[in-house]
Amino acid sequence: MARKTNILKTLQEARNQESVGDRQPMPPTAALYLAQLRPRVLKVPSPRPRQQIAIQIEEPPQPPRVVKIIHADSI
Repeated sequence: MARKTNILKTLQEARNQESVGDRQPMPPTAALYLAQLRPRVLKVPSPRPRQQIAIQIEEPPQPPRVVKIIHADSI
């Protein structure tokens, strides 16, 4: 319905039957308004210095030793 009304208004304006001065300007969008409030210079935080971490490397565990099992009944 709104589309039909807009088309009819446009046709009437083209035929000079309705004045163009009745229209009001569009209000500014919220994004544009917020962008104007934002400061021009952005503050970029300086990077943090790297921290060094000391790691002690332990010796790898020794593999298990092979154990020979002797059964008592085989003696």
